[in-house]
Amino acid sequence: MTSTHVEEITDLEVAIFIQNLSSSEVFNSNFAYEYTDIHPYPVENLQIVKENSDLTISWNAHNMSEPSGYMIRVGGEVVEENYQGTSYTYENATGDFYAVQIEALYGEMSSVAITKCYENEEGECLSVTGLSGVQEGHNVVLSWNTSATATGYEIYRNDILLETIGDVATYTDVDVEEGIHTYSVISICANDLTSEPVSVEVVVDFTGISEFSENINIYPNPAADFVSIEGKNIEIIQVFNTLGQLVKTVTVNNNSINMSVSDLQQGIYIFDVKTSDAIIRNRVVISR
Repeated sequence: MTSTHVEEITDLEVAIFIQNLSSSEVFNSNFAYEYTDIHPYPVENLQIVKENSDLTISWNAHNMSEPSGYMIRVGGEVVEENYQGTSYTYENATGDFYAVQIEALYGEMSSVAITKCYENEEGECLSVTGLSGVQEGHNVVLSWNTSATATGYEIYRNDILLETIGDVATYTDVDVEEGIHTYSVISICANDLTSEPVSVEVVVDFTGISEFSENINIYPNPAADFVSIEGKNIEIIQVFNTLGQLVKTVTVNNNSINMSVSDLQQGIYIFDVKTSDAIIRNRVVISR
C-alpha cells in the first residue's frame, strides 16, 4: 500500500499499522492526528546491536523535528517514559527475541512508534570480556568477566591449549617461563559451539622477585577492611588491580603493618611487598 483516502470522518480515532516487508519494521500509531504546523515526525534509522548480554539501541530524530523526549518499549513494556538521548542500553537481554519500539514525544502529541525486532542467532556463543593477566611469582593469574552463554572455557598460552575448565572467571598458569606470553580464552557453549578468542599479552619477568612468598605473611586472606603484613625490613607496599594499575602505595619502613583496605573495591589484588633485598608478590582477595 502506497496511499489511502478517507472521507467524511468526524470524531473518530484512526489506528494505522504499516509494515515494511523487506525489513519487517512496523510503523504504527495510537491514532492519526489532524495536520498541524508541529508535525510529530517519527524517529529514523532505528538500530539494535547485541553487545555480550546487552542490547544497544540507537536512532535518529527526523531532521525537521525537535522531540521533547522518547518513549521506549522493549517486549511491549515501557522501560523509559521520557528518555533524553538517542542511544539506550537494555541490559541482560538473554532471551531469544526482543521487539523494540521508539516513540518520539512532542508535548501532548507523540509520533508513530517505530518498531524493530532483534532475534538471537541460533546457537550464539558470546566471548568473555575484561580479560587480564597478572604475574604472581612464577605463575600467571588470568581473570575475566564470564560469558552469558558459556558453560566452560578453553585456556590457551601461545596458541597451545592448556586446559578446558568450567564456568569460572579465573585461571592460574603455574611455573611459566620468563618472557612474553599471549593468553587466550574461548567460550564453550551448548551444541558444541565456541566463541571468538579473547587474548591478552603478559610479560613474565623474574628480576627482583622472590620465589618464596613465605618470606612475607599476609592475613587474613580474603580480607574485608584490614590486612596484617609481617616480614623483615619491609619498605614499601604497592597494590595493583587485575588490569595492572597501581591503586595504592604505603610506605612502611618496619617489620609489620596493619594496613587498611576499606578503600578498595571487592576483587583480586596483587600486593608487591618491597623489602631491603627483594620484592615479594602475593595475591589478596578483598571480599565483604
